[in-house]
Amino acid sequence: MADADHLAWHARHTGRLDVRAAWAHFEGAGRGVRPAKTLLLHRWSIIVTGLALAPALPWVGAVAGGLLFHRLLDDLADLVGPAWRARAVRRRKVLHQALFRRAGYRCEACGATGTKLEAHHRVQREAGGKDALENLVALCVPCHRRAHEQLGLNT
Repeated sequence: MADADHLAWHARHTGRLDVRAAWAHFEGAGRGVRPAKTLLLHRWSIIVTGLALAPALPWVGAVAGGLLFHRLLDDLADLVGPAWRARAVRRRKVLHQALFRRAGYRCEACGATGTKLEAHHRVQREAGGKDALENLVALCVPCHRRAHEQLGLNT
């Protein structure tokens, strides 16, 4: 589940309160803005203040300790993220090549050949769909656009 501060940030920037979309955004933060330093509960001043209050208010210290751990994980993700994203791009390229080969380089909706093909998730990632060959279908650009319009998706 998305953290409350992540969810609030995502809602403010997209205009919709959607836990799955927020989680997908922050899981794939390399595709968008990485707001770790702008999230209220990620600010070092909040974390340090909470840790300083720990002797007087142990519950505040416990929350601050959790925030510290969370912030360190996010900062680590920022450091290793580019390498992971490059690996994911290579994996996706191989997966798409296998998909298009399986489809005989034809759109699996209309049968068009000699046109640009795109990979479409039968079950969208935001709904728990996987990046796996059995969850993908090869579609030409117009069919892919229609598929997303039918699902009410923007892309």
